Amino acid sequence: MPVVVFASFYPKEDKVQEVEAILKGMVANTRTEPGCRTYNLHRSDDGGTSFHIYEVYDGQADVEHHRSMDYYKEYRATIPDMLGKPIEVKILDAVDVKTS
Repeated sequence: MPVVVFASFYPKEDKVQEVEAILKGMVANTRTEPGCRTYNLHRSDDGGTSFHIYEVYDGQADVEHHRSMDYYKEYRATIPDMLGKPIEVKILDAVDVKTS
């Protein structure tokens, strides 16, 4: 069953460009991983800049593989100091909606 992850980032005002560059690098790297179906970066400027990544993986093993990559570990070690609050990560479950 696919695993959906939604991660939100709230950069400090003086770190917006740096955070965006790091996240763009994550997109480029992650999209090449086996088991990664979708890895899209979104930006919101509603009341302050924030970035959001919508991720879909084939399964939990693919999420764990992603998190084991050196570039993932490097970004997780680097980016927190650039944020105004901690990264928000949500694992989403699909809701089966049957139509008649």
